[in-house]
Amino acid sequence: GSFMSYRNQMLLIHARMEITAFSCFGVLLGTVYGDFLKAASNDGDLPGIHTKEVWHERDWEERGRRLAGRRRFGGSDPSGPTSSPVPSPTPTPSPTPIPAPIPSPTPNPAPTPSPIPSSPIFPSSSTSVVATAGIGVSSPMDVKLHTAARNQLWVANYGQNNVLVLHNPQDPSQFKSRIWKDRAEYHYNDKITALGFDDKGETVVACLASRNDYYGIFRANHFMGPTVYEVYPVGELYGRANYPVASVTAAGENCTGSGFPNCYLIHSDMLHESPECMGAVHDPDAITQGGLHVGTTRSNHVYYYSDGVRGELLRFDTESLHGPGTLDHRTANIRRYVDVQLKRVPGIPGHMVLDKEMRILYIADPGNSRVLRILADGGNFKRVAQCIPDYCYPSHDSYIPGSCTDGYCAGNSRCRDSDGYGCYHIFTETADIFEYELWGCSTQDVFVTNLESPSGLALHKGRLFVSNYATGVIHVYALDGTEVGHLPVSNRGLTGLDVACEGSVCSLFFANALLHEVGVVNISNEQLNVSMKPLVENASCSVVANLTRPAFNVTHGPGYQNTMVVKYSYGKHCDGHQAGEDVEVVAAASQLQVFRCADRTDCENLNGDALLMAGYLCHPCLPNPCAFNGTSCHDLKPYRCHPGFHCSNNSVDELYCGQTTTITATSSSSTSTSMITQTQTLVTTSTTTATVVTLTVTWTRTHTTTYTNTPTTGGMGSGMGVYSMVRLLLLLTSMHQLH
Repeated sequence: GSFMSYRNQMLLIHARMEITAFSCFGVLLGTVYGDFLKAASNDGDLPGIHTKEVWHERDWEERGRRLAGRRRFGGSDPSGPTSSPVPSPTPTPSPTPIPAPIPSPTPNPAPTPSPIPSSPIFPSSSTSVVATAGIGVSSPMDVKLHTAARNQLWVANYGQNNVLVLHNPQDPSQFKSRIWKDRAEYHYNDKITALGFDDKGETVVACLASRNDYYGIFRANHFMGPTVYEVYPVGELYGRANYPVASVTAAGENCTGSGFPNCYLIHSDMLHESPECMGAVHDPDAITQGGLHVGTTRSNHVYYYSDGVRGELLRFDTESLHGPGTLDHRTANIRRYVDVQLKRVPGIPGHMVLDKEMRILYIADPGNSRVLRILADGGNFKRVAQCIPDYCYPSHDSYIPGSCTDGYCAGNSRCRDSDGYGCYHIFTETADIFEYELWGCSTQDVFVTNLESPSGLALHKGRLFVSNYATGVIHVYALDGTEVGHLPVSNRGLTGLDVACEGSVCSLFFANALLHEVGVVNISNEQLNVSMKPLVENASCSVVANLTRPAFNVTHGPGYQNTMVVKYSYGKHCDGHQAGEDVEVVAAASQLQVFRCADRTDCENLNGDALLMAGYLCHPCLPNPCAFNGTSCHDLKPYRCHPGFHCSNNSVDELYCGQTTTITATSSSSTSTSMITQTQTLVTTSTTTATVVTLTVTWTRTHTTTYTNTPTTGGMGSGMGVYSMVRLLLLLTSMHQLH
């Protein structure tokens, strides 16, 4: 114990010395080392090496080698630097974006001391730490092995709203790591708490413990839920087989390098009925039928997910993914099991695992100090979940104040159904084919009761492994409910688990959110043959189903749900019009004229989700995705015709999307004059007739040469900057000399 404490202190001192030295050279190492020091300052020494762990000198040498490699090259692969980001055009001036703060875990109250486990120590060969803050681990809430690439361990980084992918985590000679994040991680990855791969490795769902406030810029609106990514491996990128559709650069182009900042993940679907998620898991054998659903559907896109605000279990069937770059969420079936009651504890995940053969879902419920079992195919449909009357919607003029809180309406009898339960006015879609249902009569029981903060779950060979966040101990249960052993692998902060086996040995991976560490313990691959504790189906509950569907119209929803397409003008303030006014309709403005309008700055009146749906990734009212390198973010949709951004403190030198510029030059000694027309055609003429040369430049994605017509700031008119005039005159002079 003293030896390991000494090693920890030396490692901490070494890290502090590195930070001090590199600060002198202006190297930005704050993210990885800041979390490293934060763990030490919050917890005294840097714990994490249990006295029962087996360590060797080469483990420390390898960790030091990795740190040295990253220090030398600035990347996560000690073998050398990663590919450089693809250069992007220089951005146009825009209002200074709001920087994105680095989120941190919510502090947890001190738990009641756990009793010493009465079960024996479970047989294991060694325990070691495979990743720390030095390579980007930041408050990890979950670890999951990629089901199509078992050498990849994905880490849910709650502290940085990203995923850290560890390649070959137990093979030092092949080890490397990559950070993957969404271009709008403040929404699609905010407070990422759990990961759930499907059985084929085609998709992963992200569970988000967020209320959706965009790093405090907006008031939380609870418009959150599962984010689905297509992550089938394509080389070192992700997407569909032989097509890395989910991997894009910041500018929205094809990636040439792997991981942030070279490459980002782009989501393929997201639903929004469950804020403050605690856990999630994929169900490969689920069949959606009954309730509002017509026929049967087996989509392989069914996920169980928790709503921490209401403390309920949900089942999401995204049915057909809308795919990257589109926003059609109409085909989905969502079930809310109102009788499966869960209690969230801030900063402590409540993970899930599914016994696929027995069709039993296990749920860690840390707030109630228990683990539940739910029959995955049980329950009965009750009625639609959405609110129907206008007065239950805060965006409607007839809304009754005080009748709804946190997206749920129950305080007024007119918003409460005859069954005594309320309704929900926050949801993804108002389309008739969108199915949001209340279910009850679930078959469930309590499986574990002797742990104060159960968090991570893993099933393997007749055993359920449960991590206790409060103690750092993994408890092992036979499926008959008997505790058969425990593994003291870490300290307080233990979260997600996953297991992988090769031959007679299994690797049980674990994460510790307070120590910023990912570890592994080796256990036997032996089968435990015991009879499972019976789970008797609930047959005593009778529900009379109400199949009435809402008669939705434009008055429902928070407002932006009423249209499938949010126009780019939503984020603009055009001269002579209200901020965000639909100038395409009221003023017949062209897309080019909208691009020229000034960005809105009335952030208190904006909806961040609507800005994203309009195609913005940079805006004065959005967090700055370029904060990592201290530059300004500039939105590229006006120039590339698709969402993207560029990080620079310079200006963009590009034509607007779809713009055509025609330059007509004459060979003459007289002074040329220029003018610019409403249609963006630039014509240069002279009083002397001579040979005429016409040059037309049309903007496309693949262009390399630009002759920029710099727009005036704000307004809907046209203009030409001095810089563009100088470039034009130089061009004309060159053409004259060539002639």
